[in-house]
Amino acid sequence: MCDIAEICRRVLFKFKIGEDACGYSGKGSSFLISSMDHCYWVAALHSIGPSPSSINTSINTLKVTPSDDAEIYLPFDEKYGWLNPEDQAEYKDICMLRVNLTEYLEYGDGKLKSVDIDLGFFAAKDLLQDEELFVVGYPAESNEVDYDAQKINNTRVVLKAKYMGFSEYAADYYHKIMVNSSIYLEDFDGLSGGPVFCTRDQLIDGVMLPRYLLVGMVIRGGASSGILRFIGSEVIKSIVDNIENIPT
Repeated sequence: MCDIAEICRRVLFKFKIGEDACGYSGKGSSFLISSMDHCYWVAALHSIGPSPSSINTSINTLKVTPSDDAEIYLPFDEKYGWLNPEDQAEYKDICMLRVNLTEYLEYGDGKLKSVDIDLGFFAAKDLLQDEELFVVGYPAESNEVDYDAQKINNTRVVLKAKYMGFSEYAADYYHKIMVNSSIYLEDFDGLSGGPVFCTRDQLIDGVMLPRYLLVGMVIRGGASSGILRFIGSEVIKSIVDNIENIPT
């Protein structure tokens, strides 16, 4: 699970403190996906900002590394979301930024780890009742502020969960899970935008091995109930399909 967990990146913003110093803020989770030609950073829109103007400002200060050992932040060149304004709110709670691969390949200092859209996705609608799933994210309660280094140290967690079927809200694409992990969290704050995975056995080099497949992205939830709700991977893939079918 270590390799797939590293696909999850924390949401972090850099800001100035006076003339010479900088600080960091932010909470939330995100992850990277890739198609044949492009790579995208995916997050819950509400973890970036409460309004369009604040979101655009926040994106300009967003700092995301491509992997745990990288120190240079990813460059972005386009912003996307769900394109139909008549769709329900949860559809709109997706922000997708395209990575400028040309710039990254020239200056990047670490391997870019992402989920392959064609090989690493599994349709959430095909999940089995009570199936074990895995949620990866950066809970806000694990934040530790290093004031001397002017940075936030945040621990990534992997939570086991049980699939409970379609949510009562927007039942065609919105799902719910019950967290049953041994990791105790007082609050699910910060998990929004985190990837949700299932496992399926696949033949790899002649051996049947379990493979982690992306089934969606966490949008909201509450630790008191233990329930998280997530948008199915089909929605994320449909956004990418719309993006890459747009004539250039």
